[in-house]
Amino acid sequence: MLRQLFFAVTAFPGSFAYYVLYINAQIQTTDTSTLTTTTTITIPDGDALDDATPIVIEVVVN
Repeated sequence: MLRQLFFAVTAFPGSFAYYVLYINAQIQTTDTSTLTTTTTITIPDGDALDDATPIVIEVVVN
């Protein structure tokens, strides 16, 4: 049985293999964002998102 846990981000891993950003359930291309090891994800030249827009960040750690 696969379980998914959802929780608020307090920090990203210090190192990771890659990440996938989903905005409104749509995978974003790799040139859309950058992820730092703090709690920051940046979308250069991106529009402001509505507070109700679902955001999922999948971080894969080796």
